[in-house]
Amino acid sequence: MVLARLLRSVGSYLAGGPNRFLAGRDLAGNAYYEYPPSHQPTSSSRHATRSRRVVKYAVERPIEEYAGSGGDAEQLPVQWKMWLRHTRADAPSLGELQEDMGRMERLKVLVEEIAERDRKEKIEAGQRRERA
Repeated sequence: MVLARLLRSVGSYLAGGPNRFLAGRDLAGNAYYEYPPSHQPTSSSRHATRSRRVVKYAVERPIEEYAGSGGDAEQLPVQWKMWLRHTRADAPSLGELQEDMGRMERLKVLVEEIAERDRKEKIEAGQRRERA
């Protein structure tokens, strides 16, 4: 844990100065940054000690394209979404993201197999009804 904090400190200066540090990247190349909490008094005291987390998309687009369904925000890995919303304390690793991507690919194959089996069963059931 101490080593991770030390690496964050070094990384903060390399990734954009002392006001933010690079928490990591996802498989699509999006960069995730964390700004340290501001100790300035605000209207909402619960946010005064909370860091701000942001994503910088790999491909810059007009803001209108990010909003609505099907936008890039919906394409972010769930692990990074959790981190951005402070539901998760630590940023996900690339290994974790790759493992999850493999799991999703295996799941797609299984879903296709089930769909094919269902199509065959419907055809067989229709043929049985015709014979009866």
